[in-house]
Amino acid sequence: MRKRRWLVAGALLLAMLAGWLAWRPVAAPAGVPAAPPAARPASPQSVLASPEAAARGASFAGPAMPQASASLPADGRVEVCGVGRVDAAQFRAGGATPPAWAQAMQARIDQDRARVLQRLEAGPLVHRVAAALLRRDTQAAALLAAPSGDVAAYRLALRACRWDANMRRTAALGHGLKDEPPDSPLYVSPVAPSACASLNVDRLEALDPGDAWPWLLRLEDGADRRDEAGMAQALYQLSQRKRLADARRGLGAAVQEVIGDAPGPGDVFVLLEANGHDASLAAVSGLLAISRPCHAKALRDANRHQLCGQLARALPAMVSTVSDGAMLHALESRLGWPPSAKAVSPQEQRAAFSLALEDLARIETDMSCAGLAAYGRGQAARSRQGELAWLRERQGGAHAPRPAASR
Repeated sequence: MRKRRWLVAGALLLAMLAGWLAWRPVAAPAGVPAAPPAARPASPQSVLASPEAAARGASFAGPAMPQASASLPADGRVEVCGVGRVDAAQFRAGGATPPAWAQAMQARIDQDRARVLQRLEAGPLVHRVAAALLRRDTQAAALLAAPSGDVAAYRLALRACRWDANMRRTAALGHGLKDEPPDSPLYVSPVAPSACASLNVDRLEALDPGDAWPWLLRLEDGADRRDEAGMAQALYQLSQRKRLADARRGLGAAVQEVIGDAPGPGDVFVLLEANGHDASLAAVSGLLAISRPCHAKALRDANRHQLCGQLARALPAMVSTVSDGAMLHALESRLGWPPSAKAVSPQEQRAAFSLALEDLARIETDMSCAGLAAYGRGQAARSRQGELAWLRERQGGAHAPRPAASR
């Protein structure tokens, strides 16, 4: 079995990384995804990935994972949930064949994943769409969502379809994705999901007219076409919206609803898979679309400066994640404004990265049932409170909200 890298910090690390990339001076070519591809299911042995594997994964998975060998217990034995105490040498073992403890735990993970999928498939439409996407079946997800009036299900399927289209454009540009094996997160199926043609932004807007996300998608499309009038219209419409549906945690939210606020150890691996998938779709989920029409050079134009300023005044009501807060901070800075309460500075981003890496290191070395369950409870709290509020609470008020500045 090929060793695979585990995207433990997926949703936080990848979204923040994608946000940073989006505000770099040089924009990515049109059609090239700005965020990493979806993660394949987690495996326990990949927690202990070699430095070489971590380096290969860093191109699409954010910062490289710290290595477990530096902090294993001194007694030489490690508690592994459902397996028992494992010799440290076996816990660290690599190679083409996973050690016995990893095989045993993988069997349990597979059972837990099947159980969660069954519960999703027995639930409401949005859960059934989520189950199809966890099975990597975008066609089935689109078929389920297209005729429905369920806006959450429709949003989830449309997000997956747009990501699939982005990946196909990337492959068409000659980036070698067609040569990836089927179990690779970079794999592009030779058969496009035809049911995606039944999903469109106009229908999504009709299902939820007050949501800003359809206009973010139109803004992205206008930037791809270099359609100045289309971008101006989208910026104006965005500035009139009061809320942004959280399309970024669609799969994670569905899994969280099924496993509850106190997930069992086996549920954690399914949640990690869903969160990693969500994070990889950040390019079609959050505020990344504003990076191109509101970059520094574009703001030299008086009309664009005015439109991006109007949008910046509306954005605080839409921000709930670190990456979106970073977008807000960058835009306010480019406009010459003081940071608002929801803006996330580079210093706060670094602090958030540190917290995420601490979590990552903790779960990497503590695979006991108690350790996995504690991680799951933390993720449930993050889901309830929203990522930005959750992180600021954990930081102990170091980044307390600032009073709103007059503009």
